[in-house]
Amino acid sequence: MKDLPSTAYHLTCSTVFMAQEGDGNHEKPGAASGYGSLGPRLISKRRDMILILLRFMALLATTSGTIVMALNRETKTFVVGTIGTTPIKATLTAKFQHTPANIFFVVANGWATLHNMLMLVIETYGRDLDFKGLRCVAIASLDTMIFALVAAGASSAAFIAEIAKNGNSHAAWNKICDKFETFCHHGGAAIIASFVGLALLSAISVISNFKLQKQKTTVGSVDAM
Repeated sequence: MKDLPSTAYHLTCSTVFMAQEGDGNHEKPGAASGYGSLGPRLISKRRDMILILLRFMALLATTSGTIVMALNRETKTFVVGTIGTTPIKATLTAKFQHTPANIFFVVANGWATLHNMLMLVIETYGRDLDFKGLRCVAIASLDTMIFALVAAGASSAAFIAEIAKNGNSHAAWNKICDKFETFCHHGGAAIIASFVGLALLSAISVISNFKLQKQKTTVGSVDAM
């Protein structure tokens, strides 16, 4: 970078500010072009609003999946035999804790819910919170990790749901959805909500990484001055 003694740079996840020191004058890149500098600002603001909307929708989806699966249980009484003419009954309960994949599903979507809540707070109230440009890197990394976590949780729960619905004759695994219909319907709804959230998280991750790449490009262009 060439010697610019009177110039200080402050880089954030969405903008680059260049302030002139010494004589007290401050100007932003593109200010000389007048209203022409408003275009990138409006585009950046629109992108931020889209990102906030996507996060809010993903928050609703993962929250729904977490709550529905966490509260999913059904109790039924079955006749398992008879003694003479007297039926022998057994009461069985199906709940998500019985399957490790469903527990992982609840944990994964719960973390995604907390993540999006935190990101919404940061995007809304913490725009100026940045430490040496690490904010954009941290957000993009966390978005990618949460996307992978929810993908794993939703996929594992979907696999178990398929076994519960159809069974597996080769492994001698019996289906249970013909006996616990409500439990399976609620579980299916939770999985659908999670996959909707996963699609939204995919879009969020793409936008976050795009902003990170844009920041790197901006830093590179500043260093080349």
